Amino acid sequence: MSGSVVKLKINQQVVEAQAGMTVLECARTHGIFIPSLCNLEGLPTFASCRLCLVEIKGRPHRSPACQTEVEEGMEVITTSPELEKLRRSIFELILSEHPYFCLFCQEKGSCEELKVTMVKALEPGGCLFCPKDGNCELQQVADYLRLKSIPYEFEDRGLSLWQSDPFLKHNPNLCILCGRCVRVCSEIRGEGVLSFIRRGSRTAIGTFMERSLREADCSFCGACLDVCPTAAFSERGVVSIQGKKIYEKSFICPLCGCGCELKAEILEDGSLRRITPAAAGQKAFNSGCYRGRFGLKELLVEKGADSQPAVKKDGQVQAVSWSEAIVSSAGSLKKYKPEEIALVLGWQNSVESQLAFLEFGQILGIKNLFYFYPGAFLEKIAFFEKENGIKLDRGLKLQELSQAKTLVLVDSDLKAEALTVWLEVRKKLRRGAGLIVLDPGLNRSGLTADLSLRCEPGKESQALLAILKQIIKKATSLSFYHGYDRLLDDLGKISEEQLTQECGLKNQEIERAAQVLLENQPVAFIFGERLLRQPGWQQNLKALWNLDLRLEGRLFLLTSRINELLPENLKTHYGLKIISSLDQLEKDIRESKIKALYLLGDLPLNESPEFLIIQNQFPTQVGKEADVFLPEANCLEQSGSLFDLEGKIRISRPLEKFSSGKLEGQEILKRLGEQFGINLRADWSEILFKVLSEGAKERGSGEMNYLPLTSGAAEKAPIKETVKRKDPWEFNLIVGQNLDFYAGVNMAEVVSGFKLINNPHWLWLNPREASELGLKKGQKVIVETELGELPLEVKFGPGMKPGTALVNPILDEPFKVQLYNLGITKGIIRVKK
Repeated sequence: MSGSVVKLKINQQVVEAQAGMTVLECARTHGIFIPSLCNLEGLPTFASCRLCLVEIKGRPHRSPACQTEVEEGMEVITTSPELEKLRRSIFELILSEHPYFCLFCQEKGSCEELKVTMVKALEPGGCLFCPKDGNCELQQVADYLRLKSIPYEFEDRGLSLWQSDPFLKHNPNLCILCGRCVRVCSEIRGEGVLSFIRRGSRTAIGTFMERSLREADCSFCGACLDVCPTAAFSERGVVSIQGKKIYEKSFICPLCGCGCELKAEILEDGSLRRITPAAAGQKAFNSGCYRGRFGLKELLVEKGADSQPAVKKDGQVQAVSWSEAIVSSAGSLKKYKPEEIALVLGWQNSVESQLAFLEFGQILGIKNLFYFYPGAFLEKIAFFEKENGIKLDRGLKLQELSQAKTLVLVDSDLKAEALTVWLEVRKKLRRGAGLIVLDPGLNRSGLTADLSLRCEPGKESQALLAILKQIIKKATSLSFYHGYDRLLDDLGKISEEQLTQECGLKNQEIERAAQVLLENQPVAFIFGERLLRQPGWQQNLKALWNLDLRLEGRLFLLTSRINELLPENLKTHYGLKIISSLDQLEKDIRESKIKALYLLGDLPLNESPEFLIIQNQFPTQVGKEADVFLPEANCLEQSGSLFDLEGKIRISRPLEKFSSGKLEGQEILKRLGEQFGINLRADWSEILFKVLSEGAKERGSGEMNYLPLTSGAAEKAPIKETVKRKDPWEFNLIVGQNLDFYAGVNMAEVVSGFKLINNPHWLWLNPREASELGLKKGQKVIVETELGELPLEVKFGPGMKPGTALVNPILDEPFKVQLYNLGITKGIIRVKK
C-alpha cells in the first residue's frame, strides 16, 4: 500500500523503506553505495548502464536496482566478487569509447603546464582538460571499482562536435548514451528536442533531422548540462577549475516573476565563472532558464565594471566619489519645490530599495510618486473587480494547481513568461492531467497541449463563450450562483454559428474542449496579461469568469514580472500613482511642471527635465545623459528581497568577500536622506508588513456571481463583424511581452546568443503565407502601424495563424510602450529596400 513502510535486508542489514521506493533509492537513503550512471533522482528510470545490477534472493537473474521496487522481506546483495567483476566488465566497455587516459595515468599530477594550453583546444582529450574534472561520475565509478587499466584500446567514435549553438556545446565522443538528457528534455522540461538517433554502434544523442539545437527550437534551459554525468554537454567558456578556490553566492533572479534562486561561482580574482539554478530542495534541472543562467552571466561580466558614481560638469560626465555624488544630488534637489519634483519607480530593484525610495519622497512631501507599469495588468484587474463586485486572488500558488485534472492556459505562454509554473504544470501532465491552450499567438506551451485553440486575435471572449454554450448544452447539473438566468438570457441572443465564425475556431474544436472540461474536473484556468491588453479586455475577463464559475474551477492570474504584486499594495500607504504611458509625464516635463526627475531604474524617455538623477545598476543611454548617476548594486552584489509571482518574499544574501564599489539601493537613499536631515530606517520588514496589510484591506472581498455579458437590455451582444482582408500585406499584429532585459539593458544587444534564440526584432509569420508573399526567413521588412514603423526581420512560426503576425519588442522607446499598451493592432508589411 502506498505510504506504508516495508522491511528488507540489504547486505544482511535490516532497513526500512517506503513502499514504492526502488532498491537503489532505499540503499542511498541508508548510505549504501550502488554505482549508476543513467539513474538520477527526479528523472524517470531507464536502466541503460546496467552498473546497478544487484542480487535478490529467490530470483534467478540479477536485477537493476534503479527499476526494482522494494518488497517486504526482500533480501538484497549489492556487492560481491561476481557483481564487481560484472560491473568492471560493463564499465570497461563504456570506457572503450570514452577518452580514459587520465583515469589510469600515473603522472597526471605533473600536468599543470600542459593543462593551461590543452584546455583551450577544440576537443581536448583526458580528464585534466575537461570542465567536469573532479566532478565527473565516471571518475567516481572508476575509483569505486579500483580500476587501474582496461583491456580495450580506446576507439574514437569520430563524431562531429556541435559548435554552432549559443551558450552550450556538445561533444558526442564523450557521450555514454545514459539517456539522462533525453529524459530531462522530454519528461521534465517538456521540450522533446533531444532523442536517440541512428542505430547500433552509430547510436548518438541528436535532434530531429540532426538540426542544430537552435533550429530544433531548443529553449536553452541548460538542463542537459545539469544531468550529464560526463562533459558531453558543457557550457561555453567554462573550463576546469581543479585546485582553484571557488566562492559561491546564492541570489534571486530579477528577470521575471518566478524569482528563481540561482548560484554564482566566483573565482579568487573576483571573476564570474558561471551561474546555475540552485532552488532549495530541488535538483538544478527543475528550475532556471536561459535568461538567468546564461544571459545574466554575460550581462554582469560585460556591464558589471561600470560602478563609479558620475556627475555632469560643464556638459561633461565625470566620475566622482560617493560623497560628491550624494552632495550634488541633494544640493540640486533642494532648489526645487516638492511639486516640481517627480520620483519614478522601477520594478526590478529590491523591495528595500523601493520602500526607501518612496519613504524618501513621502517625507519630502513629494506628491509626484509614480510606478511605470506598461499594460497596467493589475490596475485593470482592480478596476474590473470594483465594477463587478468580485475578487480575484493575487499570487498564483503552485500548490493549488495540484488538484486540477485539466489545466487551461489563456493568452499565457508559461515557457516564456513563468517557467517555474510551467514545470509545475509538467508534473501534473506526467500524472495524467490534460492541457488546453487558448491563444491566437505563438505559444510554445501549446506545442505539447492536448488541445491548442488558435482563435482570431482579440476574439478570445467569443471562443470562451462558444465553449461555455457547449458546456451548458451538454451539462446535466444546474448552477445556483446568482445571475445564472441573466447569463443564459445573454447567451441566448448569440448563436453558436456566430460565435464560432467570429472566433475562427472549428465546431469540432469547441465541442472537444467542452467535452474535455466536463469529463476532467476540477479545472484550473491560468490567464496572462495579454488577455487584458486589447480593446475587448473586459468582455474577455467576463467570459472567462463565467466559464470558470460554471465549471466551479479555479481562476489564476499570472504576473510575469518580479515585484509585480507589490505596487498595488504601495498605493494606499504612499499615494503611489501607477502609469502605463509616459505621455503625461513628458508633457509635464515640457511644460516645466516637473523640473527635477529622480528615477529608480530606467525609463524610455524622450524629454529631459532640468535636473535628472538616475539610480540604476548600469548606466544605460538615459543614465549616461543624467546629471547624476548613482550606481546601485546589481542582483549578484546586493542583499535584499524580491516579490515573486506567488506573493512570496525571496531573499538574497550578501557575499562580503568581494566589493564592487556600488552601494545597496537603500543605503544610497539613506545617505541622500541624511543631507535633508532624514533618518531612513535600516530594517524594512515592519513597514513592508504594514504596506501588505493595508493593500489586502483596501482590496476587500467580493461575491461569487455570474457576470452579465451586456450592461443593459438594449445593448447588443459583444460581437463584431469580421472584416475580410483586402490587402494580403495587412496583418493583425499581436504585440507580445519580452522579458529579456535587466535594469534597462536590452540583453540581445549585450548577449549575442539572445539574437539567435529570441531576437526582439523578429516578426513571426505563418510560413506558408509568408512564402506566398515571397518573403524569406531573415528578410528585412518594415511594419507600418497606426503609431509608427518597426524595422523587423522575418521569422517563420509554424503555429502562427494566417493573417496574424507577432512581435515581442523591448520597450526602450515611448512609441513601443504605446504599441505594447494597444496589444493588438493592424500592421502592414513593406519590404525593406
